[in-house]
Amino acid sequence: MARGATAERRPLRPSPLEVPVVEVLPDELPEPEPLPEAPLSEPFPEEPPARFSL
Repeated sequence: MARGATAERRPLRPSPLEVPVVEVLPDELPEPEPLPEAPLSEPFPEEPPARFSL
């Protein structure tokens, strides 16, 4: 505790982590919108059960 290095490392870690998270959120929002709208959702659920049977 006397070193104080742990206190300095704490604020440094959250700083770089919060920066990329904020930029990724806005970029991912517009992408997931067209994905769920695609008609590929119907054929996908039929393929997983077929493989599980094997």
